[in-house]
Amino acid sequence: MDLSAPSAHDSAKHYLRASDILIAFDTSARVLPADSLSSLGPLNGVGSLSSALIAARRTAAHLSADSIELVVISPFTESELDDATSAIRAQWPAAIRLVRVAARSTPVHHAAVHWSAPVGAVDTVGAVATVAIVAVAPFTRARAVHALEGAVIARWVDGVPAAVERPLADSCERDIAIGMPGGREADRLRSALTDRPCGGSVDMAPMPDSALRAFAGSGAYGAAFGPSLGGAGDRTLMSVLLVLACAMAIAEWVIRR
Repeated sequence: MDLSAPSAHDSAKHYLRASDILIAFDTSARVLPADSLSSLGPLNGVGSLSSALIAARRTAAHLSADSIELVVISPFTESELDDATSAIRAQWPAAIRLVRVAARSTPVHHAAVHWSAPVGAVDTVGAVATVAIVAVAPFTRARAVHALEGAVIARWVDGVPAAVERPLADSCERDIAIGMPGGREADRLRSALTDRPCGGSVDMAPMPDSALRAFAGSGAYGAAFGPSLGGAGDRTLMSVLLVLACAMAIAEWVIRR
């Protein structure tokens, strides 16, 4: 269920059974028991189909069932796709039942920003990634990293959240825990984080019918999974993340020279 769509909750009540597993997602995904539905509300974040599929893939690999059906409840907008979605979708070996719901409206609200510069012992971390940019510079963070709560809008190069956003009435608040050096890259990241409207700049245009058909797939809805299949998918994902991390490390070395 896509938490960024207020109307997804009613559809989920129609499809969800007590024995099912609920994967609630916006920019990230959480695996929950079915009875958690009543405690979930819509968020300002942007739904990520890639995050939802990764969570579903990992969950399915640990279930003992003859067949597993995946139902995705979402507005299926352009903003929910990224460069990895097609490759991740290909790892689900069956058709997916799609339930399209209305997308949320997109009024522009600006965040109340809380900037927490790191104190005490700090590490130098070479890159911070947002949905829109990757900034490479000697950013700093506290060695004892405090867990930020909210929808992640920026991550350190090792995947740890660097900035999060939470709904606040009809606006939002944003916690940023990044020590900024001087320079163009730091200014670019600062602007991307502080000028970003609540929920981000979201493309609410619906996915084209061709993309929707490709995502749904064809054939039977039920998929069978085994431990080896799930492990292979995780190894592929880990390999991709490792390559990206190496590329960022090389970029940092080149810039510092």
